[in-house]
Amino acid sequence: MKKFALAWMVLAIALLCLPAWAADTRGFGRAIPAGEKRVALVIGNNEYTHVEKLKNAVADAKAMKQELARLGFDVVFRQNADRNAMNDAVDEFLGKLSTEAVGLVFYAGHGVQIKSANYLIPVDVQAEKESQILNNALDVGRVTEMMADSKAKFSLVVLDACRDNPFKGSATRGVGNTRGLAQPATNASGVMVVYSAGANQRALDRLDDRDRDPNGLFTREFLKAIREPGVTVKSAVENVRQSVITQAKAVGHAQTPAIYDQSTGSFFFTLPSDQKVTVTVEPKKAAPAAPQDQDVLFWQSVKESGDPAQLRLYLQKFPNGEYVDLARLEIKRLEAPPPPVAPVVAAQPPPSAVDDAQVQAELQRAREESARQAAKAQEERAWDEEVERRSRSRRSR
Repeated sequence: MKKFALAWMVLAIALLCLPAWAADTRGFGRAIPAGEKRVALVIGNNEYTHVEKLKNAVADAKAMKQELARLGFDVVFRQNADRNAMNDAVDEFLGKLSTEAVGLVFYAGHGVQIKSANYLIPVDVQAEKESQILNNALDVGRVTEMMADSKAKFSLVVLDACRDNPFKGSATRGVGNTRGLAQPATNASGVMVVYSAGANQRALDRLDDRDRDPNGLFTREFLKAIREPGVTVKSAVENVRQSVITQAKAVGHAQTPAIYDQSTGSFFFTLPSDQKVTVTVEPKKAAPAAPQDQDVLFWQSVKESGDPAQLRLYLQKFPNGEYVDLARLEIKRLEAPPPPVAPVVAAQPPPSAVDDAQVQAELQRAREESARQAAKAQEERAWDEEVERRSRSRRSR
């Protein structure tokens, strides 16, 4: 019995001595990087009073809440929230953000665009007039701007709402007198916004009548992507986009998730599988540095290699990486044929001193010959004049 008690005491001491980064281990046995805080706001609305009810929104929000909690997020959750509940949830969420936090907003429900601004619809809003929405719905732009003001480490907003205009009729996630959700009009930087569908598209709740998945197409793919170890948030979102496009197309539907990225930095939902969690009894020691993005590390190792094969390996491992364009340009530069070499024309040597002397001698001889010719001509003229003078003298006698 004493041995059993002693074992429990040793285990308790070891757990108390864990450094913060190792103790904060949630979701798939992965540790959250040192100093990183994760905060999420998750809202799902089905039971609308004045707008057509939905089927999957709450189920999608619950699934996201559970998964994000396993990944270490402090989740602020609301379902079938009225105006006050949604505003209170936003205030609670924003109050938890900081410069070391990763902030995520997930919303499933009705959404609408009015004058280029996007609004998320509480369950109690009467949407017969635009003014009712403006006064009572949740302005997405205000939320993203406040997330940007918090200077969070990374900010992501995911809106699983349709972007067409079924204000009356089909039970899809879009409502409004004009159009569905528009491209974000906010100037907030540092935030990535993801829509489950493209402009004027419906987000599928299910693929066909045989589809028994409780979650809509976008949410089920998003859940899969964030469970994948070692995938950055940007790569995860792009993977979701491609998967949704392919599956929707297979059933004759067009659904293209839209990504509007003004974010800075990145992070892993689930840390790489080779990330080790080490237990130590020296909590005062500095925690190990947070793991860097594998994309960045790999690019740094090959960007100056001068080897097209290594650059192609980067493209193969990270087909949606941040440096894909640079890698292709570098490969093109390295494999370009060398420029033609201009023919070398031998320079003519300057005339030597001997050549110059010869020229001067030739000129002197020419001058002397000219002088002789002139003297000879002068003598001939003088002789002719003398002959003429004598001839005149004889005639005069």
